[in-house]
Amino acid sequence: FKVGVLLVKQATKPMARALKAQAVSSERLSRLCAFAGQQWHSQTTRLNLMVQGHRVKGIKPLNEQEAIQSGAELLSEAFVLSVGIG
Repeated sequence: FKVGVLLVKQATKPMARALKAQAVSSERLSRLCAFAGQQWHSQTTRLNLMVQGHRVKGIKPLNEQEAIQSGAELLSEAFVLSVGIG
C-alpha cells in the first residue's frame, strides 16, 4: 500500500510542474494564481506578525510576477496534496 501511495505521489510531481508552467502562460490561470499568491502572502505575513506580537496595519503586496509564482506554487502543492489524500 505504501509503495502505491509513493508511486502516485511521484507521478503527480511532473503534472504539478506542468500546471505551474501553464499558470505562467495562460492569462486566466495567471490571474487566478496572482490572486491566490497575494492572498497567501497577505494571510501568512499577517499571521506571522501577529504571532510575534506586532500590530498589523497593512501588508505590502507582492509584485505581480512574485504573486503569480507564489500562487502557482500553492496550486501545484494543493494538487499534489489532493492526489495524495485521495
